[in-house]
Order: sequence, then structure tokens, then C-alpha cells
Amino acid sequence: MYGLCTGREPFAGATLTAVLTALAVDTPTPVNEINDDALAALVMRMLEKDPRRRPKSMQRIAEVLARIERNPKFALASAATSRTQVIAPLASRGRRTPKPAKRASRRPLAALSALALAALLGLLGLAAVAVKLTRQESPSPTASSTPVKEVPLLELKRVDQQEWPHVPPRRSPNDPPPGTVQVRGVTSPNGIFMHPSPRPGAVASLSVEAGKRYRTFETQVSLNDGPRGGGPPVTFWVYGDGQLLWKSKPIHGQWELDRCQVSVENVNVLRIAVTCEGEPFGMHAVWIEPLVK
Repeated sequence: MYGLCTGREPFAGATLTAVLTALAVDTPTPVNEINDDALAALVMRMLEKDPRRRPKSMQRIAEVLARIERNPKFALASAATSRTQVIAPLASRGRRTPKPAKRASRRPLAALSALALAALLGLLGLAAVAVKLTRQESPSPTASSTPVKEVPLLELKRVDQQEWPHVPPRRSPNDPPPGTVQVRGVTSPNGIFMHPSPRPGAVASLSVEAGKRYRTFETQVSLNDGPRGGGPPVTFWVYGDGQLLWKSKPIHGQWELDRCQVSVENVNVLRIAVTCEGEPFGMHAVWIEPLVK
């Protein structure tokens, strides 16, 4: 029923374990946020984690479906005030809702509802067992089962740094504070300022502990606002456990951007580096919002 109303699955994932975990712990996006349909409140009530909050029987569901069929505005008006009001009137004690007259056209709908609820209950039971087994066999999270969470690179533990940071002094009160990443007038709150080393052949770099907990590393690279430079271009590098994962195109000024998106699923130590093939005066290299997820 959820799929019929929304065109998508209520619980999805890249692997069977991810799907089963979603069944046990995730709450589907409310139907009325995807499609303002008369069945929205009823479907979401049927997907409640707590069995006590679901409809008590298939008879109750059939009765609500019959009311929706007779008057679709009933469910829409109820959902606008409270998603529980579609079912609550039928569950109140001391009141019995008259059974709808038998009509052949309602039987397929009731049968579909029974099948959907039975399948949901069975999958929830299977999901609970799968999650329990997953926790027993894999106490530590892995990149394939951990929900995606974006983490700025500087929030990770730093394990090594070379020639970094090399931040020029503030020249006037109107200049941004040293180390501020600003490209085309836009400040990057979690950006990294990494001026190339003034020593010929030296590499400015920063290494952090990824711990094989993340799937991808993403960032954009450019030059900071300020001096226009005019020196040789800057090159950005990304390494995973010493292996080169990505190399930027030569960056000559803040009008140039290069986007990096690489897999770090099995990377323990992630290293970012900057080089300049000559005197790096005015070549203020920056990483714009670098993060792992």
C-alpha cells in the first residue's frame, strides 16, 4: 500500500542487512509528504513500530478503507489534524461502528490490506532476528552497514602533519583572519587553508584517521581570495594509506575549481597534500568543505 501511494519502498537499503535494519529502526517518510493521498494516515499507522499503535485487526482496516472509499475527504481532513484520528474513532470503547454493506468491489481491497499487513508483521519479525544476529557477529560498525553521516575532515583525529599550516600574516583589519577559507567572496566554515611550502620540493600535508569507517571523501579545491598570485599553479593530492587516490588539475587562481569525490571505504589513514612547482608566493591553496561520509 505504501508503494502504491508513493511509488517507492518504505524501507530501502543497498544490502539485505541494510533493508532489514531499516525495517527495525527507520521510520518511513510520511505518505502525505510524498503524495497527499486519502490512504496516507492509514498506511503510516499500519507501519508503526509499536504493535499497540497499529490497527487492532483487519476488520478495523477494512472499515476504514470502506469509509475512505465512500468519502475520500474523510481521511484527508483527519490526516491534516492528526494521523491517529483515522483509526481512533473506530477503537474507542463502548462504540461499535456499523459494518459496511457487503460489496464485491471491496473484497480485493480488503484482501490486499490483509496481505500487506501480514507481510509487514512477518518482515518485522525477521528484521528483529537479523539485527540481533548482526549485532552479535559484527559489534563494530562497518562502511556497508553504518548509516551515512557527513563529518568535516578536521573533526577526525590528526595523526600527522608536514609543513602545515603555513598561514601568511594578516595584512590589514579588512583582511579575513589568518587561515580563513574564502573563495569568490564565500566563506567555507569547515574549509582548510593549506599554503604550499616555501621550501623547494617540500609538500604541505595533513593526515587524519579514517579508521575504515567511511565510504567517500568529498571536497572542492581552489585558491583563497586575496593575492592574485601569478606564480606557478598549485596541485592538490589525496592519499589513502599511502596510495594515491586523486590528483587535481593545476589550479592557477580562485576562478578555477576542481571537485574531488573518491572512495575511502577501506582507508585507515587519509592524507591530503598540496604542492607547488616553484615559488608559492600568493598561491593560497584551500580545501572547500572537505568531509567524509
